[in-house]
Amino acid sequence: MATESKVGTNRTSPMDQQDNNPADYARRLLASQPRLRAYVRSMVFNPGDVDDLLQDVATIGWERFASYDRDRPFDAWLLGVARNRVLQYFEAQKKRPNALSPETLTQLEGVAFDASEQADGLQEALEACLGKLARPDYDLVSQRYESGATNRSVAKQLAVSESKISRSLNRIYAQLLLCIKIQDRGDIPGVRA
Repeated sequence: MATESKVGTNRTSPMDQQDNNPADYARRLLASQPRLRAYVRSMVFNPGDVDDLLQDVATIGWERFASYDRDRPFDAWLLGVARNRVLQYFEAQKKRPNALSPETLTQLEGVAFDASEQADGLQEALEACLGKLARPDYDLVSQRYESGATNRSVAKQLAVSESKISRSLNRIYAQLLLCIKIQDRGDIPGVRA
C-alpha cells in the first residue's frame, strides 16, 4: 500500500519526461521545418514576418509539446499551431487594406498543405531513386552536391573535362526524373514524360 501512495504522488512519470524531451522536440521540429516554412511563406508575404511567425510557432510548439498526442503526425500538429498563429497574425493585420479573408486563408491553407505533402512524396521518391543509381553515378552526384562544389571543381578533382561532368550529370538527372515519375505514378508539375 505504501508503494502505491509513492507511485500516486509521483508527478512526473517516464512518459511525461519523454513528452518534455527537448532533443525529441528539436529533432521533430527540424524535420518539419521545410514543410512548416513553406506553409507560412505561402500565407505571409513579408519575409521578416515569416521568420517571426516561425519563431513564435517553434516557441508555442515547445510550450505545448507535453500535450502533443503521439498518435497524430507531428507535422500535422505543428501545422495546426502555425495555422492558429497565422490567423492571429492576420487578425492583427485587419486594419491593413490588403488583409485576406478567413475563407481565402482556409483555401490557401489547403493548397499549401497539399503542396507540402506532394513535396514530401517527391523527396521520398528521390531518396529511393538515388539508392538505385549505379555506384559511380551516385558518387558523382554526391561529389557535386557537397558543400561548395561546382561542376568545375568536381571535374578538376576527377581530372576530366567540365563538359564531361555536365553531360554525365544531365544523364543521371534524366534517370532520376524517370525513376521518380515511375515511383510517383503521377505527373510532376511542369515535367512531361
